[in-house]
Amino acid sequence: ITAFLIVYFGIPAFVATLAGWLIYRGLLLQATMGTGTGNPLYLYAGASSDNNAFLFFEGAWKVLQPKIADGTFVIKNSSEATALQDKLELTRDEMAKIIGQITTNWDFNTAKGLAESNLTTATTADKGNVFILAPPQSMCSNGMSDRDYHFVSRRL
Repeated sequence: ITAFLIVYFGIPAFVATLAGWLIYRGLLLQATMGTGTGNPLYLYAGASSDNNAFLFFEGAWKVLQPKIADGTFVIKNSSEATALQDKLELTRDEMAKIIGQITTNWDFNTAKGLAESNLTTATTADKGNVFILAPPQSMCSNGMSDRDYHFVSRRL
């Protein structure tokens, strides 16, 4: 399995949505070069009690949604996100329903357990190239102090 992991680190709330959009746009271009359509996408978010989780998700959704709608990505771990996959602008309530299904509570062990569970139960057709949008380990374990962005591709 090759996993393309798109991760985000903390930034001030007033720029989180725009920064999320800019960052994910650049990463999306790198991640999808030559991968075709039907790529499995796993979404994860911070805590539903934290406004930053909503801001980051909103920025990411605005970049990812068109590629979900055109079939580049297929959401694999959120029925709420799947139900809204054709909608670019989400309300706070719609985002809350999605984040409620994919929350990691900014906890590394929770994030790791969810990802392992999702990838373990994935069908054979959904193994190979997979794309994961998730809060990184350092954000989960050290708070929101890092200001870097990373794109990681590795063989699972």
